[in-house]
Amino acid sequence: MVTGPKYNGKYLQSLLRRHLGDTKLDGALTSVVIPAFDITHLQPTIFSSYHQLKNQPAKNALLSDIAIGTSAAPTFFPAHYFETEDGKGGTRAFNLIDGGVAANNPTLCAMSHVAEDIIVAGNGDLLGKSYMVISIGCGTSSNPKGKYSAKDTAQWGILDWILKGSTVPILDMFNAASGDMVDIHLSILSAALGSSHQYLRIQRVLPGLCIN
Repeated sequence: MVTGPKYNGKYLQSLLRRHLGDTKLDGALTSVVIPAFDITHLQPTIFSSYHQLKNQPAKNALLSDIAIGTSAAPTFFPAHYFETEDGKGGTRAFNLIDGGVAANNPTLCAMSHVAEDIIVAGNGDLLGKSYMVISIGCGTSSNPKGKYSAKDTAQWGILDWILKGSTVPILDMFNAASGDMVDIHLSILSAALGSSHQYLRIQRVLPGLCIN
């Protein structure tokens, strides 16, 4: 659909509301770090249940609102708006879209918060040694990486970069670059800490996602 998102998001929202109910971020059963992107402020918004909530109570939102916001992929789902109490008698507004816009591979976000937790506890010597990272992607299409070339794209205009057949080339490239750069940085960091064997990235090629 050119004039609106592919899905209205109502079914996804109803599922998340039903399963997560009134549970807020501080009620999560385990520590979580959830990235989203605020289109009003044009910056990432990270919802973390580590130490962040003490200083930023406005981020103690309903898990359902956070989940709806971080999954609101542009062109697929509408952006999500909600408000929370800021702890000072006022409110804070969030205008969120897919967390993948800010962190297509959010592993680095999670590791940053885990590392902070370790340092705050006075165990800095355990960095890279006291945890194992398993990064699981949501799958990638089986389109060959040689799908685009300088020769083919040399004459493209704005519309070609935004929509070419059934693909969005510029998004393909941004998403691939963002995710791969995180993987590269984490591989280097893990090796530097002597814990390369404790970082595993799993990203499966899904033939069913092939776009011709």
